Amino acid sequence: MEHPAVKILLVDDNEIDSRITNHLLKKIPGKSFEIHRVTSFTAGLEALISNAHDICLLDYRLGAESGLDLLRAAVSRGCKAPIIMLTGQDDQETDLEAMKAGAADYLVKGKMDAALLERSVRYSLERKRQKEILKESQRLERVAKEELEETLKALDSELEMAKKVQESMLPRDLAGINGVHIAAGYFPCGRVGGDLYDVIPIDENRTCFLMLDVVGHGVPAALISAMAKVSFTKNITRTVGPAEIMERVNKEIVNYFEEKRHITAFLAIYDRSTNKLSYTKGGHPAPILIRSHGKDLERLANNGLPLGMFPDIKYEVTTTPFEPADTLVLYTDGLTECCNLADKAFGKRRLEEVLCNVPKESSADDLLGALIKAQFVFAQGAPKTDDITILIAKIA
Repeated sequence: MEHPAVKILLVDDNEIDSRITNHLLKKIPGKSFEIHRVTSFTAGLEALISNAHDICLLDYRLGAESGLDLLRAAVSRGCKAPIIMLTGQDDQETDLEAMKAGAADYLVKGKMDAALLERSVRYSLERKRQKEILKESQRLERVAKEELEETLKALDSELEMAKKVQESMLPRDLAGINGVHIAAGYFPCGRVGGDLYDVIPIDENRTCFLMLDVVGHGVPAALISAMAKVSFTKNITRTVGPAEIMERVNKEIVNYFEEKRHITAFLAIYDRSTNKLSYTKGGHPAPILIRSHGKDLERLANNGLPLGMFPDIKYEVTTTPFEPADTLVLYTDGLTECCNLADKAFGKRRLEEVLCNVPKESSADDLLGALIKAQFVFAQGAPKTDDITILIAKIA
């Protein structure tokens, strides 16, 4: 394959030196050169800034003017071709000055032969090519960075919208629903999470408490939790029992689940006309009941399979007294499984210790605040790896 001729600009006002340079170029094997000679500072500058040549051989002396001045002027005005300075004297100071001004190389005419000239031209062109490759790579990197920033900006906007949508699905007014004082905290480990809770008054006596936790976190878990929340809300308003609600929701959502994806959930209905709490649980951490009388905490340990695993899961209902000043504590496993910087888990025992140390006459807000503070102090700034949700319901 025949390579195109290398376009060389020769800036030299000395006829004999120019002929010698042309002769050396012709002796270079395997190369063809297209030589354009100019003899003045002005013509040289005009030719250099036109960027019409691959390389320039520039004489250090141009009559009364300096090749260094031409070099500086050309570089400052956007010359892209590598410039090899030619001089009649072997002067290290001039050599350094030329290199600082932007010369690609420095050759002494009296010591220059065809091999040295060929190597200087070849190396200068290769450095130019590498610079162009680097420049294009940097340009593409800037473009990619700008595109990535735009993508991240759009994603951030979408996540913020998703966050607002998810927050809108949480109950807003928790003050004194059917004689129950309620406090809740929701702390996703990302912008959105897979936990959700709800408090739904069914009628003037009955109130439903719901907490669910999708395996995983982030946007996929948030979408699944939203779908489950809609299904729960629809079936709760039909005023069937806790077990029937769980079974109906499971049937509705099981076909949308991938392998290893499921939901843990706790659902309870409080009836203040009977002071009873009827509940069912699907793979969820056992809620804690704090009696107004007695020292021991009670764990509501009704066990059932998580939702979304099989289409025909059956759930059982357990009923327990839920009387004035009693307190129900619901939480997701992100609370007990969160770790500190020493990789030690918060744990169920520490949770119970916090609850036991809070006076029983404390409000739901006080109890929630004690749990949040205990988790924060324990974590020591370690990043959360799972969503944390807490719901406290205390009978007035």
